[in-house]
Amino acid sequence: MTFATLATGLLQICLPLELRQLRASPNEIGVALSMYGFGMFAFEWLWGVLADRAGYRAPLVVSQLLYAACIVLLSRVDSIALIAASYFLASGMMVSIGPIARSYLGTALGRRCSRSGSSRATRPATITAHGPRTMRRAARSRARAAAC
Repeated sequence: MTFATLATGLLQICLPLELRQLRASPNEIGVALSMYGFGMFAFEWLWGVLADRAGYRAPLVVSQLLYAACIVLLSRVDSIALIAASYFLASGMMVSIGPIARSYLGTALGRRCSRSGSSRATRPATITAHGPRTMRRAARSRARAAAC
């Protein structure tokens, strides 16, 4: 992820300079730079759905390969529209790490908590008695749930 962050930071600096050499207007430069945010917004939910349905390994590998291809495409094109489109796709591929990581953590931690018997879904919703013994049991139950 460090390489992706470095590449994105350099793109934020170099892209306006490249577009200026292509004689882009300030409005075109602004639209091209805003493609980064639009790409993140458009693709984040898609990667979450793919990670939930197909697992986390395949979408992660595919997204990183497509990210590399988009960065290479971004360095090779000379059209303002193609630069904006490849920047949109590159940001959409880079944003995949967050939803895929959340899917992995939900899968890994969900299994661990359900094995220990302290899954949040199996805990009783409320405790009706308020004696000292019940309070100790409730404290232990909360401690087990917090450990997951």
